[in-house]
Amino acid sequence: MIIQLALLVISFGLFFGCASEKNGELVIAAGTGNTELVRSLIEQGANIEAHAVDDWTPLTAASRGGHIEVVKILLKSHANINAVEGGGNTALFWAVFNGHTDVVKVLLQHGADTAKKAENGRLPVDVASEKKYDEIFLLLQRKNTEGN
Repeated sequence: MIIQLALLVISFGLFFGCASEKNGELVIAAGTGNTELVRSLIEQGANIEAHAVDDWTPLTAASRGGHIEVVKILLKSHANINAVEGGGNTALFWAVFNGHTDVVKVLLQHGADTAKKAENGRLPVDVASEKKYDEIFLLLQRKNTEGN
């Protein structure tokens, strides 16, 4: 009887919790730059738009960590480039905030919105200026001049 109950609980968890578990794993894998696990979880049906693990999206987590290859994988899989994490910040904001120039370049090439303000009301270009990230500042200024 106990074994049957345990199997029922495990089956219930796998049936109803599987997707959210994969989504959480995807955010963690993206945030740590684990490209192979990210690919595998996407193939297994993890939701690239899911807010998991402290309400982060895979793209915001990867961008914050500067994991360029994961960012590329997520964008190729059609992740929403302007999605916000639970705090209201985009992948572009986190890439700028942490000085990840290559990630900023890729996000801008894929149409990241430079006019989207962070939760504190600052624009990415303001953050780049404050942190003295000159190359990122110039990239954002150029994109703003060209238009989003």
